[in-house]
Amino acid sequence: MSNQRSYRYAFTATGKYPATGNWRRVGEADFRSSLQRVRHAVLPAAATPEWADDLLRIARAVYLVDKLSPRPHERDPWTRELCLWVQVTDPDRWLGEPLDRLNTLLRVLTSDVWDVAVAGGALPIDEQQRLGEYGTASEVALFSGGLDSTAYAAQQACTPGGPLLLLGYDMADAQLPQRSLYSAITELDARQRPVNYCGVAATLAKKGRKLEPSTRSRGFLFATTAVYAAAAHGVAQAMVPENGQLAINPPLTPARLAACSTRSVHPWILQQLNELITAVHGSVTVYNPFLYRTKGEVCTAAHANGLSHADLARTVSCGSYSIHRQIGNCGYCYPCLIRRSGLHAALGTDPTDYEHDLHHLSTLKTAQHLLDLHQWLSHEFTAHDLIADMPLPAGTSMYELLAMLQRGRAEIGSMLTASSPWGGICD
Repeated sequence: MSNQRSYRYAFTATGKYPATGNWRRVGEADFRSSLQRVRHAVLPAAATPEWADDLLRIARAVYLVDKLSPRPHERDPWTRELCLWVQVTDPDRWLGEPLDRLNTLLRVLTSDVWDVAVAGGALPIDEQQRLGEYGTASEVALFSGGLDSTAYAAQQACTPGGPLLLLGYDMADAQLPQRSLYSAITELDARQRPVNYCGVAATLAKKGRKLEPSTRSRGFLFATTAVYAAAAHGVAQAMVPENGQLAINPPLTPARLAACSTRSVHPWILQQLNELITAVHGSVTVYNPFLYRTKGEVCTAAHANGLSHADLARTVSCGSYSIHRQIGNCGYCYPCLIRRSGLHAALGTDPTDYEHDLHHLSTLKTAQHLLDLHQWLSHEFTAHDLIADMPLPAGTSMYELLAMLQRGRAEIGSMLTASSPWGGICD
């Protein structure tokens, strides 16, 4: 076990590192996957603006050093001090307010102390010459292969418009369900527009290193990749579909405050990212189209737009890595429990084949999420609870969020009543 708390990294794009200081040298060579697949997502488009190049490069560096820095095994087993030096194309664009906003966003997102600094010298990520007319997308959306992104893709495929680009990250073997679900979406009877899929990757070269198991910065990487693609295609918004229950992700118990509750699509985080983009003179905003919908309402929309029970069963919502499970969804983690409630509410049944049945959660590890969820449902949820762990940005409707969460609580309660799992839970 490690007690190290402070880390210092220099991420170079050209091989040039700081002349002084004790920095651990990292770069694109530390990824097992290259930037080529990211470039492929923007190949039909115009050249990507440099602000978007730099934002994506910083996000990749953040994700890399987050994974390379195991958390300490001490009294505070979460907080690290992470200093990161990154080469960008134009350092002046980032000095002052942009870096302040970036460090604040990362501190809240990962519960660590971040100090990101920049230097010049990086070249644009995509310098390929374009010949002839550009074949641009009219909409860009993240596509994880989960219920929410699949529901949004089906909804938009059945809405008249120009080409829709679905951008998927191949993490934890996600590309297989993504490709299968993409095929189902392209075959929808009501499809009214071209739909394209591009899978990208940010797999690390392990090189015998022990990697940090948490992935709190992953959502930031995903969102900035969508921003990068949207900027290249001249699209004003990058869509990040996530049902409101998991976007808000209220802590189920006091023990799950802050570090134990992921907030990568929380409205405050997305606002900070959008203000960061504005501060570097960017032209794209990140938007969650499902913020005020429950999981059940998202599943209902997916089914109404032509996805079958079998299609929905192939989606993956699990919060654990695929190497830790035999099949797609473990069935007992918090995202799986919300998935169960959503499918039950929308279909009256859940066609998913889970690794664990709710009737047979015989260990504390498998039962803890269900116990915490039961405790959360046993208490009233108020406006104070909604903002106790994370503020809401201006323009977000507290009334609509509370109403959505109450509908979600009803969906969960109905699923639990139908499942009757309590007899299989250990004390």
